[in-house]
Amino acid sequence: MQIRRATIDDADAIAMINNIVWPGDSIKVEQVQRAIEHKDHATHVAVIDSRIFGFIDGFITRNPEFFTRWEVDLLAVHPDFRGRKTGATLVRQCTQTGYDMGADVVRCVIRVDNIASQLTFARGGYAQCGNPVLMLIAQPGNNGSEVSRFIENWVTIPVTTLTYEGIWLEAPVDKSFHGRDHFLELILKQPLKCPVGILLDPENSDIRNDAIASGFREKGLFHWWEHQPVTS
Repeated sequence: MQIRRATIDDADAIAMINNIVWPGDSIKVEQVQRAIEHKDHATHVAVIDSRIFGFIDGFITRNPEFFTRWEVDLLAVHPDFRGRKTGATLVRQCTQTGYDMGADVVRCVIRVDNIASQLTFARGGYAQCGNPVLMLIAQPGNNGSEVSRFIENWVTIPVTTLTYEGIWLEAPVDKSFHGRDHFLELILKQPLKCPVGILLDPENSDIRNDAIASGFREKGLFHWWEHQPVTS
């Protein structure tokens, strides 16, 4: 088995494996190519006899109020090739790449009931952090002005992933922060042109209800998992 960086020529195979493993979250080859070419991205593939049978994707997010983060975003191994610890090998490679690209923190979010992924990342040196968080997403087609009203006091983080280009929202550390930045131009359009996602404390009913009233929809509970570097 070989683990190597993906090229745009691998996009068809990556999309095919993703659509087999995650049939409800199909991706387009063109989006995979855009992500692979992005300067803050690194996609790795697992190969046997020139056949790609698994992949993992990671990318940098930057928020001036936090450390630089490496987001391990998507991992998939073809069902015919499972049981070889390929997932853990891909996780370790992607993790090291994140550090090599300057990340202070390497992390991912995993659905609370996805035990297989939890075990895979634990083998790769990750640990679960904190309480579960609720993922909410406003999809393209929503009322852009309603979404922009909700997010005006949040930090907007642009992301390019294998599956979409959109915006993540984060709470600012500085309470005087005002979130009117140039990324809002993507949101203010009518209708909404890109997905907008946020992770919230599920017990914070005020913000949760405000998000839902603004067009966000709940996607389930997740945990943050962070890589724990080995110290000598």
